[in-house]
Amino acid sequence: MDTEISLYRRWRPQYFSEVAGQLHVVKTLKNMVEGGKINHAYLFTGPRGTGKTSIARILARAINCLDPLEGNPCGKCIPCINLLSGNSMDILEIDAASNRGIDEIKDLRSKVSFTPTLLKYKVYIIDEVHMLTTEAFNALLKTLEEPPNFVVFVLATTEPHKVPPTIASRCLRFDFRNLSEEDMINLLKKVCKHEGFSIEEKSLSVLIEASQGSLRDALTYLEQVESFAGKEMKDEDVYIVLGIPSPNWVREYLQDLLLKRRENGINRVEELVSLGRDFRQSIRQVTIQLRNLIIIRMGEQGKKIFVDEELLTKTSDVPIEELIIILDKLISQENELRFSLDPRLTLELFTLKEASPVSTKLLTKEVVITAKHEEFLPETKTISPSVVSETTFSLESFLNFIKETKKHFIFGSMISLAAEHSFTDNDLTLYFRVKEKPQLEFLSKEKSNLEKMLSEFIKTPSTISLKYIPEKSSDFDLREDTIVKKALELFEGSSLIVRKVDNDEK
Repeated sequence: MDTEISLYRRWRPQYFSEVAGQLHVVKTLKNMVEGGKINHAYLFTGPRGTGKTSIARILARAINCLDPLEGNPCGKCIPCINLLSGNSMDILEIDAASNRGIDEIKDLRSKVSFTPTLLKYKVYIIDEVHMLTTEAFNALLKTLEEPPNFVVFVLATTEPHKVPPTIASRCLRFDFRNLSEEDMINLLKKVCKHEGFSIEEKSLSVLIEASQGSLRDALTYLEQVESFAGKEMKDEDVYIVLGIPSPNWVREYLQDLLLKRRENGINRVEELVSLGRDFRQSIRQVTIQLRNLIIIRMGEQGKKIFVDEELLTKTSDVPIEELIIILDKLISQENELRFSLDPRLTLELFTLKEASPVSTKLLTKEVVITAKHEEFLPETKTISPSVVSETTFSLESFLNFIKETKKHFIFGSMISLAAEHSFTDNDLTLYFRVKEKPQLEFLSKEKSNLEKMLSEFIKTPSTISLKYIPEKSSDFDLREDTIVKKALELFEGSSLIVRKVDNDEK
């Protein structure tokens, strides 16, 4: 049984006019071919699946074509036919990842001086050129600098920073870009129509998002879904093949985070486990949906953005600054899941923290002291608000005032981190824990703006003071502790000094 050619190979462009999304590269190369200005070396850089090798092959055909049409190979002459069928000895493709040593480059150098057998130019296409060793690059340098007039090098790489400057400076460089969503949607629609596939545009957008701008990856995903579901592809088929959750799950989980439904959030994680979905991909979908929600909440209605209407309605009361904070944490969580030894536990912990009420989220890590030490703990003074009653001043009302003004909304989220506050004689004092030092420093720089807003709120000139909470004393008697007793007996000691240990000493 013959092996069927994969979808991305069947749709590999054969002419410059068929290339999608690389107009800046295609137009320049066509003009060079049409004007007969052929450079001896080209460096194609860019992400995978953006057409570097395909355009290198088209360029090889175009410069050897006997009758090029506006820079495009004609496809009818003998050189074009031979190159399309892969029957030419004058076009050599080298994979630098598996031929990276100096011996392979020496072999290339020994054959460079031989004239082409049938074509005008002998073309060497070296893919993933950054994989060559330092010795191999040095061996290639002289040949690349002064090759024979009939030799053209095309170097392709996804990591141009690894190509030595001495090599890159001798090449004409073209930077390939990820394709836009519009270009990829149009091309995938064309492929589906030609191949007889039936799939919704929303599902195509999911494939494009998963491919991250790589057309080859998008076509590969499309072929995988077709192999799984047949030509009639449903949305659920796409989710199963890609290992991502359904939009319903994304909507419900995001609502659990934003509306602080902790138990429901944990149940959503259990659903991922039972369905065998990828945790990182799942959080990626949640991140995308929240990003779209923020864009729509900011008034960007003209773009093609898919947001669940129920999500938009039920989270309308959540401040946009809180959405931004959660988005930042989701991005960090996606990266953390990538390296986690236990992704399930990592995601469950994240859910418990972010879907919990605000009061529990502000709890800090404290030293746990066993019951037998409690009798030695000294009484510590707690900071209490001043005589002013809540009816006279409410910090919550002040935060709502900041939110309604839609100015400096970041102040509200930072002020809410204050552990204690007091208000007297038109002075608001905010007490922060030591770990909130960055927030306190930021608010200190913006103190004048804060005082203006406070004065506007209480309708009288006022001031703001920012302070740290005094740390609790830890100098209690440990002589009765069993471990301490044994240590004193072992070292024949009689005195005990208790002191605070800095983080650097731990």
